[in-house]
Amino acid sequence: MSNRTQIYSRYLTRYQTLAGIDTMTAGQTAAAAQFFAKAMRAGWEQYPWPWSTTVEERTLDVSNRVDYDQTGEERIAEVFAVYSDDPQSSTGFYNLSYTLDGDGILFGGANIPTTAWVYYRKDCPDYRGDAYSGATAYVAGDQVYYATTGDFYVAIASTTGNAPTDATKWTRLTVPWDLFEYATLAACGDLLTQNGQNDRADKLAAQAQDELLKQIEKYSRQQSYRPNKQTFFTHGTQQLRNQ
Repeated sequence: MSNRTQIYSRYLTRYQTLAGIDTMTAGQTAAAAQFFAKAMRAGWEQYPWPWSTTVEERTLDVSNRVDYDQTGEERIAEVFAVYSDDPQSSTGFYNLSYTLDGDGILFGGANIPTTAWVYYRKDCPDYRGDAYSGATAYVAGDQVYYATTGDFYVAIASTTGNAPTDATKWTRLTVPWDLFEYATLAACGDLLTQNGQNDRADKLAAQAQDELLKQIEKYSRQQSYRPNKQTFFTHGTQQLRNQ
């Protein structure tokens, strides 16, 4: 399964060409980032991509809950299923009963486990941030755009003067290869819609949707990828079914 990534600056170049913009202003660059973030999230949530979903063992807290945000753990975005054991290596696992509240996955009744295996979608990165400055003091969670590499980065520790390529201080916000062309077409379509060029915008939106379905087909049909909760696409529609 592909974990290939793209460089954000390549999106800007392709976006500029599709939109017919000679030179991007600061405002246009900011708008391009907003359109891209919107499109990426839409594509991210359309399918349980192998690079956006995972199954992990999580420990319940004293409230018999697995919080969406746990210290030192990836944030849980959407929960697909919760298992008693690792479904990828155990033959004796079974689905656990749970409810979702504003804080996380809540377990009740008898035989509450101490740990549970959660099948979930990771958060889609928020592609944003001002240009990196070596003179600025950053704290964990701050995001920047680093023109040298053409990508966004998020600080994982307080830092001043450490370039975003320093992996002890920063994490790169990768752009999934599978969604790159879809997000570019969709983002440019949003721009054209905003500018009143509805006919061109509709064509790009249709191209974007075709591209997304093509990428999904590569996993679901060509590579026979079978997530724990499968997505079936038939005649342009989609259905979610359990195994």
